[in-house]
Amino acid sequence: MLKTFALGLLGWAAATGASAQTFTDIPARQGNSTYLQDGRGTIVRSPFGLCWRTGTWTPTDAVPGCDGELVPPVAKPIAPEMPAAPVVQAPPPKACDFSITIGADEAFLFNKAALSATARKRIDEQVIAKLAACAKVDSILITGHADRLGSQQYNQRLSEKRAEAVAAYLKGK
Repeated sequence: MLKTFALGLLGWAAATGASAQTFTDIPARQGNSTYLQDGRGTIVRSPFGLCWRTGTWTPTDAVPGCDGELVPPVAKPIAPEMPAAPVVQAPPPKACDFSITIGADEAFLFNKAALSATARKRIDEQVIAKLAACAKVDSILITGHADRLGSQQYNQRLSEKRAEAVAAYLKGK
């Protein structure tokens, strides 16, 4: 009894599945058709609705309903259009050009290369404060001068030492 019920259930499921997949009959071309046809002259299809071709089929033998070009998907008419993303441009970097001049009597003692306390204070107030506001520092140009009392070589070395003293102070900050 259980076997009979199981066989009946299996038969019902097969019949229901076959009836759910109904396809439109596509008539085969008269004469030389490159599709497999049944006794009625319609093209035979697989259980998935695909048409069965013969080995001599070519793209010129295509039949509407079996073959053809793919159709692009239909856009959802209810979907809203995406707004274009606003283009945000970064503001151009602010120019950070400035210069200060520290007098020789204020910066260094006579014939010395050590920065005075007054020069350090002025560098802190006028250079370090402005550099902190700069987004990017490409270069700092430091020019040293000498007292012009010695030889040219001596004055050159003294001016270089004074410039190096200012540079070292700035690097330390």
